[in-house]
Amino acid sequence: MATKKEIPTMIDVLGGEYVTFKEWVKHRRSKNYIARLIGTHPKFKFNRQFFNYTTIDGKACYKKDQFEEGGVYEIKFIYFTGSGYPEPTVDGIFKFNGTEFEPITEEEAMRLLKGNNELESLKEEQAKLMARLAIVEERIRQLEAAEIQ
Repeated sequence: MATKKEIPTMIDVLGGEYVTFKEWVKHRRSKNYIARLIGTHPKFKFNRQFFNYTTIDGKACYKKDQFEEGGVYEIKFIYFTGSGYPEPTVDGIFKFNGTEFEPITEEEAMRLLKGNNELESLKEEQAKLMARLAIVEERIRQLEAAEIQ
């Protein structure tokens, strides 16, 4: 098994309707998944939408239309040795440019997802406004208490 982290390589199957990955590890001790990152999560860092795969000719295949251009994906293809040590072939966060995956950092992914997630940005803005409101209300109480004295 490869111990080097690679960039996932898509291979077309069934005339391009499905894709498989060269680095996919087919073994009982392997853990493989692909997930679209759809937002941030307070505990797990990211909200993920995990993809299901179909087996075609013994290969794990995904529908090609699941991969959106500009989408951010977490891809992990990891084989665990008999001693229990992980040997990742692919392990990282990638941006899909329409034909291939480009590795990006967690910070870049967070920035991209926060920019695309309108609900999250509205919640952040609401929290800032609520904090500002609490400060203003406290200041009003202080001024009213000062007037009474």
